Amino acid sequence: MTEFLKKTFKAEFDECPLSGDDLWGKGRNTFLHRREERRILEQGINPWTGQAKHDGQMDVDG
Repeated sequence: MTEFLKKTFKAEFDECPLSGDDLWGKGRNTFLHRREERRILEQGINPWTGQAKHDGQMDVDG
């Protein structure tokens, strides 16, 4: 499964093996576990940008 995802992200197949191309050729990707994401959010930091979370900014969960 890991190899499949790596090849999909790097567009190493002759054609996209998925029905959509949202992940196709995206290169570098980041995995962040939900608990780690929540922990970082609770510290007032956006876990995806590393920027301070401002009042009124929407949580990642919506």
